[in-house]
Amino acid sequence: MAKHLMKVLFLVLYLFSATISAQAKTYTLTECETQALKHSHKITQSELEHSSAKEAKKEAFTNYFPTVKADGGYMSSKKDLLKTAVGMDGAVLPVDLLREGMYGTVSITQPIFAGGRITNSNKLAKIAEESAALQSVLAQKDVKLQTAAYYWQIVSLKEKLKTVQSMEKYVKTLHKDVSAAVEAGLAMNNDILQVELRAQEIASSKITLENALQITKEAFAQFLQVSEKDFDIKYDGKTQYYPPEKYLVDTNKAVQKRLETELFGKQVEAAKLQTKIKDGENLPTLAVGGAHVHHDLFDRTVDSNMVYATVSVPISSWWGGTHAHRKNKYQEQEAKDRKQDGIELMKVETDKAYHNLEEAYAQIKLAEKSIKSAKENLRLVDNYYKAGTKTLTDVLDAQTLSQNSQDMFADAFSRYQIFLANYKKITE
Repeated sequence: MAKHLMKVLFLVLYLFSATISAQAKTYTLTECETQALKHSHKITQSELEHSSAKEAKKEAFTNYFPTVKADGGYMSSKKDLLKTAVGMDGAVLPVDLLREGMYGTVSITQPIFAGGRITNSNKLAKIAEESAALQSVLAQKDVKLQTAAYYWQIVSLKEKLKTVQSMEKYVKTLHKDVSAAVEAGLAMNNDILQVELRAQEIASSKITLENALQITKEAFAQFLQVSEKDFDIKYDGKTQYYPPEKYLVDTNKAVQKRLETELFGKQVEAAKLQTKIKDGENLPTLAVGGAHVHHDLFDRTVDSNMVYATVSVPISSWWGGTHAHRKNKYQEQEAKDRKQDGIELMKVETDKAYHNLEEAYAQIKLAEKSIKSAKENLRLVDNYYKAGTKTLTDVLDAQTLSQNSQDMFADAFSRYQIFLANYKKITE
């Protein structure tokens, strides 16, 4: 008997622990950001591009090194490949030569001057690596903003669901009161039908909200790369917020500090270097080197060393060089224009982001006033209804206004948080 009880106890403990472990893990906004930064495909892609740019920079640096080449070969033939004649005791005798042999060379060439192409190519590779690093940081900012958007959307849906559940309880209580009034002959059956219709509307809203919440949570879980069954957000329910003025920064200074502005500058630098590299193709190239030659031909083994210098002048390239230079100068100007246009657009974007913040803040204030007025209106109408001076329709309308005001606050508060995250992204 005791053993049987122990087995039952262990089974109960096991099921209890399994239930605890199966509970959804909750994430704060900070934890969501950390998870997103770890698993975002966008960040992974940006990191790969940054790594690729680093390797390209290292590859460009190797152009400073000398070029080393080794060549060799072996030959064998059934017949001699070379014939000659030699004199011997007054007679001329034919001699067959070169039936087999081998040769090999090792050379090293060091570029001395290449029209600045090596130096400028290294500078260009450095700019590409720096640009990739900036893009990686921008990707992180984008991921954080997307995380905040998901998080506050879920908060809004959860708060609306709480409001619906509260209204559900209210209508349920109202239904009991009306039913009692009908039984007492103080109300008509039509009143019950009105309450039931309102209850059905609330139930429909609840289903819609629950479905939207589930879909949004699934999308957020996929974004964070966590199991949807074990995922939920943690929110303390606090609605503390500060006015937009607390976060206001000078637009011009904010734009100048933005990574996008630095990226535009990198593009201008890159265009200038492209011009220099192209111009360098029309300049002479100077190199020095040395070689060791070994061959075993004509039944002789020969080893020799040599040094050399080469000068290459691309004469035919001059024909199109002027046009290429002008083309690259136009591209430089295009890069400068893109930078200026981008800066102007970012100023507009920054001002718009702040105006969105102001609008959401104003909506919050209006929603707070609406909630206060709607609650008081519902209280008064409810009392008047009980006193017989207001109809049931008035009560239900007041309840609807109360629900709408709370939904308006939930939307406005979440929008404010998202707009704030966006404003911080482009100003910090």
